[in-house]
Amino acid sequence: QFFTNQVWKTIGFADLQKAFEKHVHQSLDAFFLPWLDQLGAPHLAIHDLKISNTDIELTLQQTRTSGARPYVLPLKLRVLGEDGSLQDYKINLVEPEQKFHISATVKPKKLWIDPEFEVFRTLYAEETPFAMSQILSDNQELTISLPTSQKAAYESWVDSFQGLYSKKIRVITDQEPMPTGGALWVIGYQNQHSQILKTALKVRQLDFTDRELKYNSKIWNLDRSSVFVGESLNKRPVVWVWVDEKQPATVLVQKIKHYTTFSIVGFTDQKNDFKQTWPILSSPLIREF
Repeated sequence: QFFTNQVWKTIGFADLQKAFEKHVHQSLDAFFLPWLDQLGAPHLAIHDLKISNTDIELTLQQTRTSGARPYVLPLKLRVLGEDGSLQDYKINLVEPEQKFHISATVKPKKLWIDPEFEVFRTLYAEETPFAMSQILSDNQELTISLPTSQKAAYESWVDSFQGLYSKKIRVITDQEPMPTGGALWVIGYQNQHSQILKTALKVRQLDFTDRELKYNSKIWNLDRSSVFVGESLNKRPVVWVWVDEKQPATVLVQKIKHYTTFSIVGFTDQKNDFKQTWPILSSPLIREF
C-alpha cells in the first residue's frame, strides 16, 4: 500500500513513519526518533540481579548522550539451567532503567544478555575478540621477534612481512626485551617470546608440544603445518606464527591478508584448513551463579 501510494514521488522517513502509524493507530516517535534524529549507540549494563530458585529479577540500564531518547531494544536473555538446558526469553528495554522478572523453567546457572550480539549497542572491550586485522594496521609501531638460535633461517620472514606495511619494521631476537607497545609478530615455534602468548592462551585451551599444536579437535604437525595465533595483550596485538624454518614465508604471509577477521588461522601443506574468531569468554552482560 505504501509503495502504491508513493510511487514516483520523493519521500522521506517522515512519510514512512506516518504510514506505519496509520496502520497501527499509535505514535511511533519512540522508535523512529532515536534512530533518525540522535547520535550514539546505547551502552547496556546490568544494574541489579537477584536469583530466587527459578525466579530472575534484574534491572537493565541503557545510557546514551545526555538528553537523548532511549532506544526501543528487543533483547534476548539466555539462561543456562542447572540441568544443562538452554532457554531464551525476549524482553523489550524501552526506558533508561527498567526492571524485569523472568520465571525460568529450572534454576539458573548462567545468564547472558544479547548473547548473539543482535542489538545495536556499544560493545565492552571483553566482547571484542582479537582479529588479524588489528596487527595488519600501519597505524602503530611494528616489531618482529626472531628466535636467536635460528635467526638466519627466519630472516626471509622479515622481508615477507615488510611487504604488508608501508613503515619500517623493527627486528629483535627473543633474547631481547619484548617491546612494551605497538604490534608484535613472534616468528618460529622455538621463539622464547611465545611464552607470554602460551600463558595468555591457556584460557583458550590450546595445547602445545614440541612438534604439535592442538585446538579443540584439530591437530597440526609442525612438519606440514603452520598456525597464526593472535591475542590482544595489554591492548596491543601480538601474533605468534607457529611454524618451522622450512615453510615458505612469502606464500604464508600473503595468505594471512585474506583472513583478517579471525583470531587463529591454520595451514597444512600451505592450504587453509582452519579459521576461527575466539569465542567471547566473559562480559559484564554475562553472569554465573
